[in-house]
Amino acid sequence: MEASPNSQNNIEPSERQNTELQRKTLIEILQNLQEFSFQEEKRKIDTKSSFQVKKDRRQMDSVGGSVNKRDYGIMPPWNEMCRMMRVAFCVVFLMPDLSSENSLKMYACIKFLAPVQDIIHVRHFVHPPNVEIKWLISVVHSQIVTQTDLNSIADNLIVKVDVIRNYDNGSLHLIKVTFNNKASKSLSGYNWKIYFYSFFIVEPSHILSKDGLYTKPDGYTLPNVNLKLMHENGCLFSMSPTSEFIGLPHNEKREITFSAALWAISKTDFPPNWYMTANGLNARVISSTKADFVGEFTSEKQWKRKKADKYDPYSPSVRYHRYKTTNSNVQQIVVIPTPKEITNQDHTKLLDVSGNVTIVHNGMDEEAKFITDKYNFDIGKTASTSGVNIYLFINNSISSSEGYTLSVNPSARCVTISGKTNTGVFYGVQSLLSLLSQGNNLQQMEIRDEPRYEFRGMYVDVSRNFVSKTVLEKLMDAMAMYKLNKLHLHLADDEGWRIEIQGLPELTQIGSKRCHSERDGICLIPQLGSGPDTSTSGSGFYSIQEYKDILSYAKKCHIEVIPEIDTPGHARAAIIAMEARYRKYKNTNVTKAVKYRLIDPNDTSKYLTNQLFNDNAVNPCIESTYVFIEKVVSELKAMHTEAGHPLNIYHFGGDEVAKTAWVNSTKCDQLNFNFSGDAASIRNELKNYFTQRVANITFTHGLNMAGWEDGFNAGDGMPFDISMYQNQHIYSNAWDNVWEWGEARRAYNYANAGYKV
Repeated sequence: MEASPNSQNNIEPSERQNTELQRKTLIEILQNLQEFSFQEEKRKIDTKSSFQVKKDRRQMDSVGGSVNKRDYGIMPPWNEMCRMMRVAFCVVFLMPDLSSENSLKMYACIKFLAPVQDIIHVRHFVHPPNVEIKWLISVVHSQIVTQTDLNSIADNLIVKVDVIRNYDNGSLHLIKVTFNNKASKSLSGYNWKIYFYSFFIVEPSHILSKDGLYTKPDGYTLPNVNLKLMHENGCLFSMSPTSEFIGLPHNEKREITFSAALWAISKTDFPPNWYMTANGLNARVISSTKADFVGEFTSEKQWKRKKADKYDPYSPSVRYHRYKTTNSNVQQIVVIPTPKEITNQDHTKLLDVSGNVTIVHNGMDEEAKFITDKYNFDIGKTASTSGVNIYLFINNSISSSEGYTLSVNPSARCVTISGKTNTGVFYGVQSLLSLLSQGNNLQQMEIRDEPRYEFRGMYVDVSRNFVSKTVLEKLMDAMAMYKLNKLHLHLADDEGWRIEIQGLPELTQIGSKRCHSERDGICLIPQLGSGPDTSTSGSGFYSIQEYKDILSYAKKCHIEVIPEIDTPGHARAAIIAMEARYRKYKNTNVTKAVKYRLIDPNDTSKYLTNQLFNDNAVNPCIESTYVFIEKVVSELKAMHTEAGHPLNIYHFGGDEVAKTAWVNSTKCDQLNFNFSGDAASIRNELKNYFTQRVANITFTHGLNMAGWEDGFNAGDGMPFDISMYQNQHIYSNAWDNVWEWGEARRAYNYANAGYKV
């Protein structure tokens, strides 16, 4: 059979190259294919059986092999061959062998789908043209061949996800996924995959190992639908067809159900941007999953996490009555947070600031500029005699370094703001801006205010979802308005590395990107709905200059930036990047290759983190780990110094290290720790060692150290002895403090032990 006359004209160059590669792959397979071995289970040939197919008298190019006429079985080598080949489908059939009265000859017709429509010519075996093909042995679908086909299905496959119920068997939730194929092409074949995201292990009783330390590499095939579920890593899962999968034709629906651990009570429990791939083709987002593809939660079975759960979502009626307010004629002073003291208030005495206003100050340019950026006021060193004056000055009699006073005096036609420091004056300016936002007439009042809490922070995780410098600057404007003074930037985690480090380009070349790639060392795998390419918030980083710009802006807003590089757990982005660096230099400069390496290659430990990663813990027993941390800390400190925003606190993370992360590390064995107890005890002892080493690094740089509270956890919610650390202050962010889990005491334990909580 010859190719269609115009078939090659419609093939793009990349597809034509794919076709040639497929042909060569098939030739190689067939050249190595020896005699066929049949399955033990035989089926008797009957000329009236369901295997009979249409007669075909056409002469065909084929590959033959003889079998006995009476017995035969479906041949694994052919099925396997067709799965390995990137072809549309493989038809294996029987024909009479004219050279023997009682035998049949086995033939295979390997054929592409449109637009190729061509039989691959491998070997030239011509049988007599008048011989009938009588029995079909198997039809093996192999792949959606062209990029066009894949694009069409990704654009037109309608996916809907519904939670059937939570607390299934006490600790599971049941999910229904509906596929509706609106593409003109059937969804069939072998080698495609659909990737999706789940915060919890799917089918845990089948995919998890018995000890719960790892997921099974062969996944789990859902019965009846013949789709295999696989855990890739982290929250990324995939589903792919088995050889028994029945295609999904145009305009047909198919439902699949599977379980996942714990619960799903909100649409946000199902990240968007599922995507589809096929061997050698570009991955494509399934368009229907970009936005609203999760069904409504309409029953208790869907929104309650357990039978004792008291939560019920508010109805519109309940919301209305809860937020209903009555109008008041009393003019409210809206300053957030509410000032400590407001006196001498008289709403009948007003100061009109709609005309000529002058800001008078000495050495407070930045504070004054915050006002003039929003209002067309003048700045001068002398007061205006005809208009309204706003005075900014230092008052050493104020007790708190961040305290301020603000006075509105209509009779003197002035506003006076004083503070113990420039920071106090700045907060007074923020209160004035809040008053000005309510109109041009300021009522008479006096405000005395100071912060209730020394640490008033905002935590921003840019590792999991990156945001630009501009977004952070807008956030800092809002923080300033609310008088928040600490910006905790989570710059590195499993899902991304977001800060350029001089001399370690792999951290941002690889560690800052999430994408689907069949090659190592290109990017991190997609997570959290980031999709298969680098165009989403899953990718991005701050250059050295951008980070210094952020620091400069923070200084103007009187905000301290606290950078966090999460270690020893939550470090997959750094590990993947440093492994790429290792591979780059290992053949030319071994010393350079291992200098910043973060893993023990001989460590056979198996583990699974709370975020379902199996490779995210740096090894605390190799010196190169601390060389890496020293490098990062020194570079961060240099950036802060150059930006005029000195680094004071380095946050090392420390949280959620898997219990069995290092139990089989040969490097840890060589340190001769006197381990005793279970895996958790071993982890805690190594974590203690790691924490002290990092604390020593930060101390030599004159820094305080911070970490998540479980990073300092010696066991049973009690912290490591703080006297082990030389730093002036150790900060503990107590996040694991759920009362129902018995963890509410942790913050008190740490505070009583001398940690700043």
